Amino acid sequence: MLQTFRFKQMEPLNAVFVASEDLVSAWCAHSGRTDVLAFTDADANAAYDAIVKRRPRVLVLEQIVAATSRGAALIDCVRNDSSLGGVEIRLLPPESAAAIASSHAHAPAGALVALAHPMQPRKSRRAVRVRLPEGIEAIVDGRPVQLIDISVLGAQIVSWDVLKPNQRIRVTLEVSTAAPRLQASVAWATYEMPRAMEPHYRAGVEFRDADPARVQDFYARLRG
Repeated sequence: MLQTFRFKQMEPLNAVFVASEDLVSAWCAHSGRTDVLAFTDADANAAYDAIVKRRPRVLVLEQIVAATSRGAALIDCVRNDSSLGGVEIRLLPPESAAAIASSHAHAPAGALVALAHPMQPRKSRRAVRVRLPEGIEAIVDGRPVQLIDISVLGAQIVSWDVLKPNQRIRVTLEVSTAAPRLQASVAWATYEMPRAMEPHYRAGVEFRDADPARVQDFYARLRG
């Protein structure tokens, strides 16, 4: 099993690096760095925890990892966390990843950052996303899920049942037999194994037939 670098409590962190297992192995073998924390894509949740706690200057993701559901979820979490506004996100293209994998010289952190390209700013959201209080539940295909945030176009949920990208689902926003069911689809999903919770799926869902006024009324009532 791959081991990540260990650091002193107050040592500054220059970058968090998230890549495929082979590339992380190569980086750890040749870099000799203590200011870059490297994680495999399977450890994206641990990478996010490190970002929140250590506040690195840069998050570098291997480009092929950024295109996966785990990578997309990590990017989304960092971008949606207002306290992480100072963390720059950069993508490492395949040719640069190959150069790192084949190098036998110690690579400075600055070289890793320089090889990665700044991620393009995302376009403005089509709708405002509202963060919900903890403990708010909804129903997906008859099973309870936790609602994380919501907009008139979709929501982020945590489910203890399997969810896969492009899966068609039915969502009931209120735990009530009289509440309307919305047609939706899973935009992205990632499996998480946090220490403080049972393993679960975190997913972004897109509503297909939601009444915007009803959704707005739902989260307005939750926020008081």
